[in-house]
Amino acid sequence: MDTSSRFNKRNFQKFEKFVREYCERHGKKIIIKPTKHLRANGVKYGGCCDGNSMQVASKNPLFENIFVHEFSHLTQAVEEIDLWYDYGDIWEPLAENRISIASWDEFMKVIALERDCERRALKFIRKFNLCSEEDYALKANTYLYYYQYVFLTKNWNQKKSIYNCPEVNALMPTKLLPMSTFKKIDMKIMEAFFKYLKK
Repeated sequence: MDTSSRFNKRNFQKFEKFVREYCERHGKKIIIKPTKHLRANGVKYGGCCDGNSMQVASKNPLFENIFVHEFSHLTQAVEEIDLWYDYGDIWEPLAENRISIASWDEFMKVIALERDCERRALKFIRKFNLCSEEDYALKANTYLYYYQYVFLTKNWNQKKSIYNCPEVNALMPTKLLPMSTFKKIDMKIMEAFFKYLKK
C-alpha cells in the first residue's frame, strides 16, 4: 500500500520549506540520500535522526512519510523531551542476537518514543494538509505494532514492506492508538505479520 503519491505535492513543498527554516534556526542538518534505503547495524531503513541531523532515502517509495517522521524526531531532540534521552537499547542486541524477555522494557521505551513521534507527525500532517490522516495513522499503528513482532521474533525483517499486508491493514485502526495499547502484545496482529512476512 504505497500512499506516498497521495501526499499533496504543493503542501509538501511548503512543509519542506518550514522544515528547512526550522533546522537552520536550530542548527540542525537535513541529509537526503539518493538511495532506496539507508543501513546501520545490519538493518535497512528509510530514514533516521540522531538529534543533530535527519537523514532520508529519497528513492524510498514512502519518502514523504519518512521525511515527516524523521523531522518529528528532530523536534523531540530540539525540545529535549525525556523520551528522547530515555531511548531503548534494542539495535545492538538485535544485531548481536541478544534479545530476550528482559528486553521488553527497552522495546517499550522505543515504542513510547516512536508513538510520540507519530503524534507529532500527525499534527504536521493536519497543519499543512499533507495527506490523509487516516492513512498515516494506520501506517503509524502498523509500525508501532511491528516492534512487538520484532521483540517476539528477534529479527527486523529486510525483505518485505510491513505496510503492504492486507491482513495487517484490516486489523489496524485509522486513529493513532494510545500508548497503553502497546503494553500488551496483540497475538492476532502478530499472527498476521508472521503469515505475511514468512511467506
